[in-house]
Amino acid sequence: MLNNTYVLYFVNSPTALSYSLTALAAICSLTAIILTLASVRKVIDLIKKQDNDEPDDNDAWPDVSIVVYTYNNADGLSELLPTLINQDYPGVYEIVVVNDGADIATDELLTAMEKEHTGLYHTFTPRDTSNLSRKKLALMLGIKAARHDIMHLITSESRIPSDNWLKLMTRQFKNPGTKVVIGYAYPDPECDTESGRDRRLHDHLLDGVQYLSAAIDGKPYRGDGDNLSYRRSLFFDNKGFSGSLQLAYGDDDVFISDVATADNTRVEISTESQVSTVTDEPKKRFRHKKSRYNFTSKFCRSHGNTNTVITAALWIWLISSIAAVGISPLNPVIWGIVILVGSALWVPMIAIWKKAASALHSTPFGPSVPLTLMARPIRNLSYRLHKHDNPEPRFTWETI
Repeated sequence: MLNNTYVLYFVNSPTALSYSLTALAAICSLTAIILTLASVRKVIDLIKKQDNDEPDDNDAWPDVSIVVYTYNNADGLSELLPTLINQDYPGVYEIVVVNDGADIATDELLTAMEKEHTGLYHTFTPRDTSNLSRKKLALMLGIKAARHDIMHLITSESRIPSDNWLKLMTRQFKNPGTKVVIGYAYPDPECDTESGRDRRLHDHLLDGVQYLSAAIDGKPYRGDGDNLSYRRSLFFDNKGFSGSLQLAYGDDDVFISDVATADNTRVEISTESQVSTVTDEPKKRFRHKKSRYNFTSKFCRSHGNTNTVITAALWIWLISSIAAVGISPLNPVIWGIVILVGSALWVPMIAIWKKAASALHSTPFGPSVPLTLMARPIRNLSYRLHKHDNPEPRFTWETI
């Protein structure tokens, strides 16, 4: 009887260790919340600010070039080009399409449209190009063909939802010191009907908030080639993509990491400046982009460790909470503290990421937000270690 009483007393009584673990869990929970709120709020607040700041059509607007990269996507191009041609832009602009691989259907489409629309031009890369980055070669040809210093780079998978897109992306260049403008592109949720859609959209959202928040904070390190702008002069002053010639990609992350600074870079993420992307194979495209960004990230400069700290804090919170309950499994005080701390973490995390998902056109996060954040580094490591069935080359010498 005495032994049973002693055991019940032990498992019901909180110890100094269990209290210490719950305190540690509370500190880590608070750290994760503060850092997450600070990071995500920067993005949401900038969107609200830019939405309320309407550009003045009476101002002088610079001449600009839109460089469109396309590869075997005549249908996508035929859907994109009318939205570019009909942009409500007070200044002069041209559209330069680079037909990577000299696709015949694409060439026929562009030749026909050029007869009807002045300011639309196209060039191409040879079909048998090898031992170099096809994407970067195509962009270099398009940039060389462009006549204006300010360039907006998109792809035939981009979809422009507003006729104010060009005006909004260009307004940041009214400051002569602006040389890079980082925009945002999101996968169209309606075009992804394959399994795992929400996981892919949420991962893209987390990536977006990470690099947008860093750029807003004066630490730009990448953009998205589906909606990215910079000056032609900056490109040539940097000797083009010379910093990543050995890489099959790197045109929108390694290059931006090389040239973007706190002083010369702006972020444009107003609602109407954001573009969607459409593809027939969303799962394949996600794996491709995820794999290449995880690979090329090692060639980009460091952009801080906020996300690492958040992830570490979440893991310590979880382990500490489990350990505290394990030490005093029948004590209601410990259980109450653990549940209270968990709720204090879960509720604001869900709320802030729900707002971010709405502002950046993703699907809403469910109650698994903290667990998603905790699992993400593991997935990223997996993509770094394996190509995930992605046969595309990483280095130019692997191309054929």
